[in-house]
Amino acid sequence: MAQPSFNIVRKKNASSSNVDEHTLYVITGICDERDIKMAIDDAMIEASTKLDRKITSDYRINVIYTGIKNEPSGFAFIYLKNPEVYYILTDRNPDGSDRIEYVDDPDWQRETPKRQSKVNDNWADWNDMVSDDDEEEEQKIPQKKIQHDPIVTLKPHKLTEQQIIRQRDYLISKYKTENVTVDEYHTFFVYPALAPVLEAGLSPNILFTIIPENVELSEEFLRHYFEYYCSNTKKYPIVRKTNRNGVTITFDPLTNEARFALFMSKKKLYRDNQGKYVPVFFQHAKRFY
Repeated sequence: MAQPSFNIVRKKNASSSNVDEHTLYVITGICDERDIKMAIDDAMIEASTKLDRKITSDYRINVIYTGIKNEPSGFAFIYLKNPEVYYILTDRNPDGSDRIEYVDDPDWQRETPKRQSKVNDNWADWNDMVSDDDEEEEQKIPQKKIQHDPIVTLKPHKLTEQQIIRQRDYLISKYKTENVTVDEYHTFFVYPALAPVLEAGLSPNILFTIIPENVELSEEFLRHYFEYYCSNTKKYPIVRKTNRNGVTITFDPLTNEARFALFMSKKKLYRDNQGKYVPVFFQHAKRFY
């Protein structure tokens, strides 16, 4: 089975129908899973201090590696069980609201309406006076939008000497020159992962794989792995073996959980009977109707 391609997303804000409350897309550069984990753990500790309550979450990291040299491709997917941490790391409040505040514009000045008096006895017309008073009362103080800073962000990772060498070799190979500069720190960029648009004929809530002959993956093992991405674990996922070592994993059809689970499992490595790691690829199953 051919290795499926990834849908790379760099959108900070996306339609609610295309995102969940758990899955992040992170530009990770040369960093590995250990580096990412350290940044996430530090961010949760910092958020707990700033919010004066415990902010924590279980999570999984899927660093995407290149197929040839098995080097980090520069991005990863992170699945966070606690939506609060997901929202905090995407620059929002723990409840998912934007970090925006509206206050009275301090530079605004109330305009004084011009009163027109009649000549007779220098008395102002009563209707004009009432109209002027209404105009003054109707003047509302305009609101000024304030965008607050994120509660926390993932701290930049200081590259090791080996990572700097690898990054330098990569840049030399890419730009065909040795006149390259490698930053000592890598800055993580975090975005909501966006559910891809499926090709016609694919089932949105069912994944499929073919297990290699020399790899043993039981239905119970796969069910336990994929239920991590299910909200209704009493019923889903449903794992069934088909002919010729095929396996289907069915998710709740009322959700997009299968699409986001696939971000974390398009390519998984499992040991075969000889102890060697063998890739197992997952993809959306074809519809049969």
